[in-house]
Amino acid sequence: LIGLLYLNLVVSDARYEEREALVELQQQLSEASQLAEQDEWVNRLDLVRARLDEQLARRFGKAESEAFARADIQASAQALLSAQSLEKIRIEVSTAGKPDPATNLIPLQLRLAGNAQGEQLYALIAGLESATPSYRIDNLSVQSQRGQHLIFSLVASVWYQPWEVGQ
Repeated sequence: LIGLLYLNLVVSDARYEEREALVELQQQLSEASQLAEQDEWVNRLDLVRARLDEQLARRFGKAESEAFARADIQASAQALLSAQSLEKIRIEVSTAGKPDPATNLIPLQLRLAGNAQGEQLYALIAGLESATPSYRIDNLSVQSQRGQHLIFSLVASVWYQPWEVGQ
């Protein structure tokens, strides 16, 4: 009799646990059904993808080849220098390094060297950091001061998406 009573308690506990599991699964099914009926998730996904594409275009350059990327960097640097009325600034653009294994982005470096006034140099740095694609200032050295002019050397990095040959 004690054995049957114990067996009845064990079966009752098992039945209770199974009933609780079934209720939880029914709740999950109900929530999943409600979510499946909503189409705003697709709209949100499209919105997030569009924002990511916008950030990708703003942060990283896009070119058909390394030569075009280097020309773009040189042209944008020349435009920034002209906007600040800076002349006789040496512009160098490095050859592309190895792509980053995690992101496949290709790094390039811009080197600028010459004379500038403090405000011009500050505006140049701000212009590089807010440019499209955006640059990261890796190194800035002010070697000496002659009157109101600073002799500077600047190294900035910019990343490009893999080359789009044939597009």
